Amino acid sequence: MLRSVEHLLENHSDKTIGNHMSVHLNTSNIVKYFYFSTAICVVNHNKRQYYTDNGGWNTSSTNRAIHSYKQNFDNLGYEKVSKNQDW
Repeated sequence: MLRSVEHLLENHSDKTIGNHMSVHLNTSNIVKYFYFSTAICVVNHNKRQYYTDNGGWNTSSTNRAIHSYKQNFDNLGYEKVSKNQDW
């Protein structure tokens, strides 16, 4: 797993590490993880669901970052859902 992704996942507040950033939305337990200003992973901790999106950037670095988030949330038992999920 990417070290910057590990640090963002360990932190429970908004944080920026290099080109990676996490944003916690209000009190809804929804967290958006950004890579170069593109939300590549969105997590709903209440429903234990997440989705990923490369935003059209099909680069190896974007896919590697997405894979790190996917690996983490799959290991936690979260369900991967489609982007159009009603949260």
